[in-house]
Amino acid sequence: MGIEPENIDHEGVPQDPLRSGFDWGEGGGLAAAAELLGTLGGAYIDLENNIAVGIDGVIVEHYQVRKNRIEVRLKNQLAALSFPYDASYEIDLTVAGLKAGQYQLVVDGGKPQITKGPAPLRIPVRVLASSRTN
Repeated sequence: MGIEPENIDHEGVPQDPLRSGFDWGEGGGLAAAAELLGTLGGAYIDLENNIAVGIDGVIVEHYQVRKNRIEVRLKNQLAALSFPYDASYEIDLTVAGLKAGQYQLVVDGGKPQITKGPAPLRIPVRVLASSRTN
């Protein structure tokens, strides 16, 4: 039992071909990742339920709300790979559980972005390969 590559031994000669398609494992994993990214964004913070999760190669290391200022610290997991991903990329940071009002969002000590609640807010942020975002 197992997964066989397509077109194996069509010429009558034993071969060691690569797989040409995906199955429930890869397909299910990619579908789940697409659903999470579409629903929650690349990082998700729910202030009411005290939940913070990174989805698209990041970890939410810390978040804090002081008055109308939201401070978030993200860590790039892709920078820690044996062969690190060395290009910056953009994710959507989603913040749920905010009351109506204007907020300053500060990601990794960068320039504050002004945004308005109520939540959920979905804000694009840039993730850098250096393990922090801007």
